[in-house]
Amino acid sequence: MVSRQKAKKQWLLAVFVYIIWITAVIMLRELTTLPPYVAYFFLPLAVIPLLIADYRLARAKHLGLAKTVRKKTKELSIALLHAEEARKAQSEFLAHMSHELRTPLNAIMGFSAATAREAFGPVGNPIYKEYADCVYQSGSHLLGIINNILDLSKMNANQMKLHCQWIYLIELINDSLQMTIAYPGRQERKIEIIGKMNDVQLFVDRQLFRQVLLNILSNAIKFTSEGGRISIRADMLRNGNLDIQIKDNGIGIPSEKIQEVVKPFTQIENMMTRVHNGTGLGLALSDKIMQLHNGELTIDSVENRGTCVHLIVPAGSLKQTNDGITIV
Repeated sequence: MVSRQKAKKQWLLAVFVYIIWITAVIMLRELTTLPPYVAYFFLPLAVIPLLIADYRLARAKHLGLAKTVRKKTKELSIALLHAEEARKAQSEFLAHMSHELRTPLNAIMGFSAATAREAFGPVGNPIYKEYADCVYQSGSHLLGIINNILDLSKMNANQMKLHCQWIYLIELINDSLQMTIAYPGRQERKIEIIGKMNDVQLFVDRQLFRQVLLNILSNAIKFTSEGGRISIRADMLRNGNLDIQIKDNGIGIPSEKIQEVVKPFTQIENMMTRVHNGTGLGLALSDKIMQLHNGELTIDSVENRGTCVHLIVPAGSLKQTNDGITIV
C-alpha cells in the first residue's frame, strides 16, 4: 500500500519527468530534420507517468480517508457502548435503591397509620396522634417520589410494560378528580369538564394514563392561585387523533422554559425563589407515558396568564359510539 506522502512525492517526480519530456520533444523537433508528426508522436507518452502518479495520489487519499472513517466509527461505537452500559447501570442502581427504600417506608407508613387511627387502643396524648399522621403523610409523599423515580428508570431502560384495556375517558377523568380532593387548595379552585365525552373509549394502560391526568391536574392546582379555574375538554382532530386539554389560568410558564419542563427534575423556579413544592418529575414521567402509548404531550403557555397541556391520543387507541366530540 502506497502512503499518501510517498504518493505525493511520486506525483511531483512525475510532473518533473513530464516537463523534461516535453522539453526533450521540443528540442528534438528544433534540432533535427524529423517530420513534425514524428516528434509530436512522443508527446502523449509524457502524460502516462503523470496519470499513474495522479491515480496513486488519489488512491492514497481515499485509503487515508477510509482509515480515518473506520477509526472514528470504532471510537463512536465504543463510546455508545460505554454510554449504554452507564445508562443500564444507572437504571439498575435506581431500581435497586428504590426497592430498598420502599420496603422500610411501607412499614413506617403502616405503623404510623395504625397509630394515627388508634387501631390498637388510645395513644394517650393527642399530640402523638398528630405526629403519627404527619409521619404517614410525609412517608406517602416520599413513597410517591420513589415510585416516580422507579417508573422513570424503567421507562429509560425500556422495561415498562403496558397493560392496555378499553376504558371510558370520563371514567379516567373522574377517578383522577376524585384523587385530587385531598390536595392542598383543591377546594379553592374550580375544575370543570367542558363538552361531551361520555361515549369516548381509550385503549390505554388504566393506571399509567390515570397517573398522567393526575400529574397534570396536580400541577394545574398547584400553580393556579385561589379562586382560579381549571378546565378539561377533548377535541377530535381532523387526522383522527384525540386532543385532551387540561387548561388553567395560573402563573404560566415562560416561553423559553416550555421545552425544559418535560425534562426530569426540572423546576421553573430556582432554589432561592421557590414557593411551590415538587421534584420536577411529573411532566417528565407523563411525557414518557404518552410516548409509550404512541401519543404526545405538548404544552401551550403564556406567563402570568395560564397553561394548556395537550395529551394527544392516536386514532388507533380510540373509539367513539356517538358523535359527541367536536372535530377541530
